[in-house]
Amino acid sequence: MAAEKTEIPSFGLLNQRRLFIYAHESTIFLLHLNKESKERRMKMKKTLIYSSLFIVLLAGFLAANLQAAEPSKVLKLGHTTTFTGPGQFLVKGITEQSLKPLVQMINHKGGIKVGGESYRLELVIEDNKFTTPGGRAAAEKLIFREKVKYIVGDFSTSALRGELPLATENKIIVIAGGGSIPPSSEFPYYFAAGPSFSQRSYAILKVAKEKYPRLKRIAALNADDESGLQMQGAISKVFPLLDLEPVYNERHPRGTTDYYPFFTKLLVQKPDAFLTISGPNELALMTKQLRELGYKGLILYCTLLGDLDSFIKVAGEEASQGIWTWYDDFKNPNAIPKIREFQEFYTKVLKGSPNDIHFPAMMCSIEVLVQALEKANTFDREKLIHVLESSEFDTLVGMCRFEGKATYGITRKLSAIFRIAELRGREWFHVGEAMLREP
Repeated sequence: MAAEKTEIPSFGLLNQRRLFIYAHESTIFLLHLNKESKERRMKMKKTLIYSSLFIVLLAGFLAANLQAAEPSKVLKLGHTTTFTGPGQFLVKGITEQSLKPLVQMINHKGGIKVGGESYRLELVIEDNKFTTPGGRAAAEKLIFREKVKYIVGDFSTSALRGELPLATENKIIVIAGGGSIPPSSEFPYYFAAGPSFSQRSYAILKVAKEKYPRLKRIAALNADDESGLQMQGAISKVFPLLDLEPVYNERHPRGTTDYYPFFTKLLVQKPDAFLTISGPNELALMTKQLRELGYKGLILYCTLLGDLDSFIKVAGEEASQGIWTWYDDFKNPNAIPKIREFQEFYTKVLKGSPNDIHFPAMMCSIEVLVQALEKANTFDREKLIHVLESSEFDTLVGMCRFEGKATYGITRKLSAIFRIAELRGREWFHVGEAMLREP
């Protein structure tokens, strides 16, 4: 029997043709899909390009409008400082860490508005070299080259002596943050925001007397320039009011580095406290040499210390302990709102160190000017002076106003709070405060 043939299943010709047609159509469909996918990608790419272009144009438009919304006008404020000379220790704390950041904060908040116009502040700085000729030269640049109408925050008595005659001649308003030149009708455009030596010495000695009631014998050594001469006068005025005895009250040549001969005589008097207004670099040497000679009493420094690291580098950390100085604690959570506001801006916006030192008495020279300009709502000089004389200002030293009519015959001396701190380790600790009024 023949073997049965087994047929292999087949699609047949018709089915094969159908399969071919199906495969062909599938290929065309896939090609069509691929083409469509490319077209979609191209459309998406074009959409992204147009969207990106639109975003860029929109950002530019918004930036242009935002910039236009910011103050386009500039108000220049002149400031002389001591890049060279005995007061260099003060530049970092006063100019770099106080005045400049304050101006930045004011601009950050929209600048100031006067007469319906907004203005951005610009601090123009010149070197006064801590001398009278240097002060005049710096003022000449500010007044004639930079065309400033206001000078703020200056702290050198010698430099102010050079600035004020020129400023008066050109009717430039000067609001000094420091220095010891008393207000007078001789300089009608000069406002003393910084405390006088009588005010400072009275405030720090009053707090010391409250803390140490048996305090009696006070020794003083100051420079043989105008500052030292005025400090000697302040001592003769203040000491009787506080029942204090001046056992040593001498002056040294500015720039002295060897104070041992002075201190040898001074220590014979066995003082309870040592008082000085000399520059911070001089004080650092004084502190070092006084401690080396065995002095254990109070060191009262009734002006600004400046950069603490620079001071300790000269005086030594151990010798520096316990000194008192004029100081506001910006890290204190209980500080007045103005101080907390500035500290937050300084540390969070400017990324400054919370340990940096600041000087509110210098900064308030800018604050009172800005507030007076906004209150007067004009740059008219006489109207501005009237506001400065008659208004109260909210500043980093608290609420304050210009007084002094009875003492100086003109309302030009700022009355404010004088805060005092003691150095412990590398930290300042608040020990007391007193209202700065002429004793």
